[in-house]
Amino acid sequence: MAESGRDATLAGIVPFRPTLMTQPDPHLWLESLTSPEAAQWVAAQNARTQSLLDSDARFAPLRDDILAHLRDTRQIPFFAEHGPWLYNFHQDEAHPRGIYRRTTLAAYRA
Repeated sequence: MAESGRDATLAGIVPFRPTLMTQPDPHLWLESLTSPEAAQWVAAQNARTQSLLDSDARFAPLRDDILAHLRDTRQIPFFAEHGPWLYNFHQDEAHPRGIYRRTTLAAYRA
C-alpha cells in the first residue's frame, strides 16, 4: 500500500497518523507506581481477569501443565553470546527468582 499525505501504513495494516501522537495519553495516570488510584485500578483489573480465567474449565489444567514445564529441572539451557561470554538465566529450587549465569564456551562444553 502506498503512503499518501500524512497517513502512512505499517506493513499495510496499521494506519499511522502523526497527529495522534500529540494527543494527551488518557492512561498516563497508570504509570505511577505509588498512586493508590492506579494500584486500585490494577487490582480491579486483575480480579476481573482472574474471575474470567477461573470460570473457564480449560484454565486450571492448562496453567498446571505450563507451570510443570516451566518448573521441569531438565531445562535446556538457552544462552546469549556477548563477546567471549555466554549468559544464561536459570531458575531452580535454590534460585526461585532466578539468577544470571556467565561462562565461556569452553567451560560450557566441559
